[in-house]
Amino acid sequence: SGSDLKNLCVTAAHLPIREILEKEKKEKALAEVEKRPLPQSCSSNDVRALRISDFKHAHEQVCASVSSDSTNMNELIQWNDLYGDGGSRKKTTLSYFM
Repeated sequence: SGSDLKNLCVTAAHLPIREILEKEKKEKALAEVEKRPLPQSCSSNDVRALRISDFKHAHEQVCASVSSDSTNMNELIQWNDLYGDGGSRKKTTLSYFM
């Protein structure tokens, strides 16, 4: 559903942020151990662009909100089989184009 796609995209978008937060946490801990000044925080320019791997990882994390066995899903599949691209509907050419 559209909501599922939104959740997938949001989860994928959070991955680069999580990477930065983990990196900052490690650098801060290392700086404290070595008794040196804390590193500067990252800015929005440090956030990398999304990659296809982010979406693949998000796909593993996000569950569908509708069960594939639900009544609504079965009706949607049936409709698609009859009328959608998954169906046997063929484009017919009109006779006046001959």
